[in-house]
Formats: sequence, C-alpha cells, structure tokens
Amino acid sequence: MNEQSDFSNDIYDPIAMMARVGHLPVQAQQEIEQISRIVRAAFGYGEGGMPEQGRIVLIALTNPYAICPSSGDIAGYDFHITVNLSECVDDAHWCLVRRLIAAEIPHRTVTLTVTVEDCPSGIVLYDAEADLPLNMRELSVRP
Repeated sequence: MNEQSDFSNDIYDPIAMMARVGHLPVQAQQEIEQISRIVRAAFGYGEGGMPEQGRIVLIALTNPYAICPSSGDIAGYDFHITVNLSECVDDAHWCLVRRLIAAEIPHRTVTLTVTVEDCPSGIVLYDAEADLPLNMRELSVRP
C-alpha cells in the first residue's frame, strides 16, 4: 500500500474518542487520541504484504497511563489492538506504526499488543462496528 494520501484524508472527529478518556489528564487525552490516530492511519503501510481485507476491529487502552514514581509524570500507555486476520498480527506490519509513535511521542513508553482475540478489559478507543472511519481504507473494508 503506497497511498500516502490516506494519512491525511480524515473523515472522523476525535472528540468522541477523546470523550472516552475524558477522566484522564488533558495531556494524556491528547496523546492517546494521537496514538490511536497513528495506529489507524498507518495500519497496512508497514513492511510485509498486508492482506487486503485486513482491518483493525478494536483498539483499547488497557493501562490508561503508568505514573513514574520519582516524578509523578505519565510514563506510558498500553494499547490492545484486535485485528480480523491472524496474518495482520505479524510485527512486520506494525514497524511503521511504532516508528511514527516513537517520533511523535518520544517521551512516553507505548506498548502495542496485537491479537485476533478481543481484549477482556480496558477503555475502548475504536470499535470498527460503531465508530466512524478515519480514512478511505477503513471505509472500504467496513463490515
């Protein structure tokens, strides 16, 4: 996939997603929304052959934020990403996502766990069946 225009073809409003983490500090809300957007926008653009019907089904924040004991600052975030095909779990498909997150939010540890199984707990940030698509790629594979 080389349609880089997909990255900027947003057709969703981040307000609904940010409301789901409205109880967290504003900085955390903004970073979580940014990470979620990167995950969705960059999915499928990594190394390796992503199956055309591969899609993200769910993104959940499983550990809202870890607090650094010495400073009291936010140390990082843990995300669980559910995909529809086992082939989409391969780390090769997530290299670009991880690089973009590290470049945009270098001062936080961000853990991405990708599986085909639903996350048992956490704050749902994106649900493919209920939320608006981010870009044309998501729109084209809607159920």
